[in-house]
Amino acid sequence: MLEFFGGVPRKVIFDNARIAVKDGFGAHAKVTDKYAALAAHYCFDPVFCNVRSGNEKGLVEGLVNTSRSNFLVPIPKFDSMEDLNAHLEQECIRYRNHRVQGHNGTVAEEYEVEKAAMYPLPERKYDPCRRIEARVSRYSLVSFEKNRYSVPVDYVGKTVTVKVLPEKISIWAGGKQIASHTRWFRTEQSIYDLKHYLPLLRQKGRAIFQAKPFLDNVPEEFVKWLEKRKDDGLKPKELVDLIELALEIGFDKVMRGDIRINTRIENESSVPDPVPVEKPDMSVYDSLLGEEVSA
Repeated sequence: MLEFFGGVPRKVIFDNARIAVKDGFGAHAKVTDKYAALAAHYCFDPVFCNVRSGNEKGLVEGLVNTSRSNFLVPIPKFDSMEDLNAHLEQECIRYRNHRVQGHNGTVAEEYEVEKAAMYPLPERKYDPCRRIEARVSRYSLVSFEKNRYSVPVDYVGKTVTVKVLPEKISIWAGGKQIASHTRWFRTEQSIYDLKHYLPLLRQKGRAIFQAKPFLDNVPEEFVKWLEKRKDDGLKPKELVDLIELALEIGFDKVMRGDIRINTRIENESSVPDPVPVEKPDMSVYDSLLGEEVSA
């Protein structure tokens, strides 16, 4: 949020939500460790309202009503929270052209005056995620809140860091992100990324049609189509090549097209050699041999 505004206000007013306050309220509120870290990172002073005192944040209440009436009526439909947030951000940007009654400038013009009094942003954004360490199971899965998320099979048995956001799970090892998943809230689910298991399927190709990472991530018609390719004589590694290609360009395209298994290899071998080499004339040696014989 502060990155959107391009600066940090000296004070930020909060309600008494449990996520921000661990004890007390208003001037006596004791901020949670996470919110204390947030305030320290951006160097603002957190201020908490008193209970049932809407008058202390009347402007906020009014803007919430304005936003609801103008941005969310009729009720919009989106495929993800990211799409909804992008919509709200665009509406907020458009609202900058609004001129509030009794004010001389637009919202954008008057904001520039406010911005001059803000602290500058720190070099790095605050990372609000929750972090835990977990060990990768023999099935190349990491457990979090009664669900299991896949990582590349190379990390089986290793300890990794799980970074948790409200809707995303990312998994890190050695300072790099090795996996990312949508966070699930139903329990006892195994969430697979089929790409993580392709190296294993290449080694154990006969298990393709029994592997859950495969069956849970491809359309049923593609499974049947691939089974027919198997019956036609394709080898397991060739089947995995088709799966990998389908993950890149789409299952429908692979099933509709005349896709050759070794497309990448054939394309690479067809690239002309940048250093031309002339074929030697071996007849010279034949002539020398003939002269030697005649002598």
